[in-house]
Amino acid sequence: MDLCPENVKADNHLFINLVSDFEKVVLDPVVVEQVVVDILKRHGDRVTSLGIVEVETKILCSLSRDSPPISLRLVASNPTGYVHVMSTYVEAADETGADRVFKLIGGTKASLAGAGDNSWEGLNVHTPYPLTRPFDHQRKAALRSSDTLYCYDLPALFEAAV
Repeated sequence: MDLCPENVKADNHLFINLVSDFEKVVLDPVVVEQVVVDILKRHGDRVTSLGIVEVETKILCSLSRDSPPISLRLVASNPTGYVHVMSTYVEAADETGADRVFKLIGGTKASLAGAGDNSWEGLNVHTPYPLTRPFDHQRKAALRSSDTLYCYDLPALFEAAV
């Protein structure tokens, strides 16, 4: 990513697959979510400078010693530039049992910041990533024209502050 030309550094997606040789690792999704948020806050400026708009983390773990392993997907983004949004999904079977789809199990307090953005709820796990998200063009235009926020992002800032 450091070798990318400046004009290409936009709308990148970073995928991190955490692998263990012991798939019965017992983890609490809330703790994993907090660790990912802390890492992104610490390295947020570098992530932004590299043009990364979404960071996805996948981990195979169990919720308890007796439960079967599940695949967690944590998707972190900062669509407004000020409010971090984290969505946590599990890979589950759909109604027919033939395909695996994403089921939302959690999200951050700043849910309005992701309003209008694409949720992965119900999507097949093999669905390609979207090239852009809704409102990205308007957000970038507002930033370029007046060095300010996109007007519909203001409620998300108030929600995060309260």
